[in-house]
Amino acid sequence: MNSNSNITINLTTIKILIIIYLILLSLIFIVSSDMLVPVVFASSGFGIVLWIIIFADIVNNKIYNKVFWIMSMFILSTLAIVVYPFIRERLISMGEKYPSRS
Repeated sequence: MNSNSNITINLTTIKILIIIYLILLSLIFIVSSDMLVPVVFASSGFGIVLWIIIFADIVNNKIYNKVFWIMSMFILSTLAIVVYPFIRERLISMGEKYPSRS
């Protein structure tokens, strides 16, 4: 079974969305007060959509140390959103190799 079969959006698309999300987060510190509210809403919207997509991917796949990743989605959500897609394939292969930790 292909490891990308459960993800609904291409992994490259998710990485592009993460870059857009990080740009919007950095704009919060740069923009003037007139544009602050739209930028905050845009970055929040991107963050929520990415959080849902990545959380669903963590739950649906057999990844290594799944409990850690689910907890990190709640505790350090921005960091988990950025890191998880880049190490996803390795976590899936480790989850298949060590099934007791997934």
